[in-house]
Amino acid sequence: MFTRIVVPLETLSDPLPLFEAAGRLAFGADARVFLCSTTAQEGRVLRHWQTLYPEIRAEFHRLAGHLAPAILEELRRDHADLLVMGSSCGPGHQHFGRVSMTEHVVLGSCVPTLLIRHQGTLPAPATPRPLHLLALLDNTMKSAEILDPLSHLVSALALTAPSDIHLLKVVRPADTTTYPSPRMAMLPHPVLGRLVLESQADQLRGLIESSIPVTIEIVIAQDVTAALLARLGEGHRSSSDEPAQPWDLVAMSVVGPLGDEPAPGESVIQRILHATYFPYFVKCSRSQHEWPYRSPVVAGTTEHGIVIDTPALVHAIEAMGLEPEEIVGVGD
Repeated sequence: MFTRIVVPLETLSDPLPLFEAAGRLAFGADARVFLCSTTAQEGRVLRHWQTLYPEIRAEFHRLAGHLAPAILEELRRDHADLLVMGSSCGPGHQHFGRVSMTEHVVLGSCVPTLLIRHQGTLPAPATPRPLHLLALLDNTMKSAEILDPLSHLVSALALTAPSDIHLLKVVRPADTTTYPSPRMAMLPHPVLGRLVLESQADQLRGLIESSIPVTIEIVIAQDVTAALLARLGEGHRSSSDEPAQPWDLVAMSVVGPLGDEPAPGESVIQRILHATYFPYFVKCSRSQHEWPYRSPVVAGTTEHGIVIDTPALVHAIEAMGLEPEEIVGVGD
């Protein structure tokens, strides 16, 4: 469970959705909520909170300076484990490639961020219908870092069957980087992508209630963002003869910059935030984006596919039920 939640009030014109999200996630967790603002009156904010959640401890902290760096400093000072903030990004908002305040905070945050939107809030606790969560995982091993906080979010939302979680990874068809290493075998990118995603799904299943199904999907596309946006628009479909349902919440693993400032230009997360109104749960890893999955079992890539150490490949092949001819080649 999340126990130290930071809530910057200026990030939405109406802070009530932020109060409701933080209160729902803190309920029953012996949590402390830090309500932060540059301009709001402390007494009014705390009275409002106590009216809604008298059983949840809250503190008011004054933010100073520019909002984005002030929020990041507040996270460090409060030893937070969750940031709940708003975002006005969405269809119709002009950004012209600038790094938004939201992106600055999300990519600089040391903890997961729950983004609440004006038109997309968390489902109500008493929602009678199933809830559908989509998790978009990037193509690095660090994408697994979202699984543990996602399990805490699922627990706090008290999801029950027939709610479900769908893990999605977009894989480019090829990569031309080479990493020479002895005793390697090569496997096409989509095959390895499915291997890694299935492993991550198993890891998530071990962290949540067994009654909540976890499904996976690999999409092969050169334009990752376009493919993600298309899948977001399609919604959740239990079967081919049932109408699609919109996603209730979207989790994303992203990779942030090594420095203090996000790079200028239109990033994947910026394009997605400006095209949709879903509430997002984002975990950013502070490292350079890299392909392929850099782990002890992965040596690199060639123009034909992923290069994996041979012993690990044997187990992967057996687990997937692949035939030997599906292997691109074996190195010496």
